[in-house]
Amino acid sequence: MFREINLEARCCLKKLIIPLVLFVLMLSGLVMVCRADSEGDAQSAIASAQQQVLACYNSAADAAKAGANVTGLLSTLNDAGNLLSKADLAFENGDYNSSKALALQSQQELQGFEAQAGSLRQTAGYARELDLLVNVFDSSFGTLIVVLCALVVWFMLKKRLRQKG
Repeated sequence: MFREINLEARCCLKKLIIPLVLFVLMLSGLVMVCRADSEGDAQSAIASAQQQVLACYNSAADAAKAGANVTGLLSTLNDAGNLLSKADLAFENGDYNSSKALALQSQQELQGFEAQAGSLRQTAGYARELDLLVNVFDSSFGTLIVVLCALVVWFMLKKRLRQKG
C-alpha cells in the first residue's frame, strides 16, 4: 500500500516539477528582459542628458565670450552636472531606475537654459555695441573740444603777440 502511494506521489511530483521548472525559467527570463529594458532606458536617458549638458555648456561659453554675466547659468549647469554624475554612479551600481530618474532630473534642470543663454548673449552683444558707439562719440567729441580749445588759445596768443609787436 505504501508502495502504491509512493509511486503515485512520485508520478504527481514529476508532473509538478516539470511545469514548476519551466515556470521558474520563464520568470527569470522575464526578469532579465525587464532588467535589460530598464538598463537600456537608463543608458539612453544618461546619454541624452550628457548631450544636453554639453549643448548647454557650449551655449554658456558663447554667452560668456559675448561678455554676458553667466554666473547664474554656471550654477544651473553645475546642478545638472551633479545630478548627471549621480545618475552615472547609480547606473554603475546597477540601480537603473534611480539612474534614469536622476538623468531625467538633470534634463529638467536644463529646460530653457539655451534660450536664457541666447538672450544673455544677445543682450551682451547689444550692450557691447552701445558701449562702442558711446566710446567713439565720446572720443570724437573730446578730440573736437581739445582741438577747438587749442585753436582758441592759439588765436589769443597770436593776438597778444601782434599787440606787443
